[in-house]
Amino acid sequence: MPYKGEIGFARLTNLMMNVFIGLVLGLTFLFVANDVSTTSTQELAIGFLQAFVLSVCVGYAMGDIIPTLGIAQKVCDALGLQSGFMRHLVTSLILSLVNVTVILCLCMFINIVKEGGFGAVCQAVVQLWPIAIAAGFLGIACTLKLAMAIASRLSGFDPSMASG
Repeated sequence: MPYKGEIGFARLTNLMMNVFIGLVLGLTFLFVANDVSTTSTQELAIGFLQAFVLSVCVGYAMGDIIPTLGIAQKVCDALGLQSGFMRHLVTSLILSLVNVTVILCLCMFINIVKEGGFGAVCQAVVQLWPIAIAAGFLGIACTLKLAMAIASRLSGFDPSMASG
């Protein structure tokens, strides 16, 4: 079964993190890109759902291609961060920098390139990147342990018990 064991743990962690990132980025961009005081509830809901679904799909696919959690853990090992708060912060920062950047770039490309061209995509990414990274980092830092706990429970794999 594809969601059992170590591979299942990785896939489920990826999925959970992208759901959380999608929620955070969807809400962040909803308030950054819209005057919520004058936009109808229906338009806000549709905009949020579009951003959320696109972010989760792009992020999950990207997470299957680029194993950012594994990369972040290797960086932490290289820095001598065996456990604790600093390891969690560095892991969250790496996940945010890589995942959120890729999600932002691809989502902006999908949403903007046809109407505004590549220059408009680049402009949107440059303008939104700082807030996306900040929101993504906070979202990941607050939910990474929860995502891993859910993934461990559902996959039957406990990474703390894995050897080597």
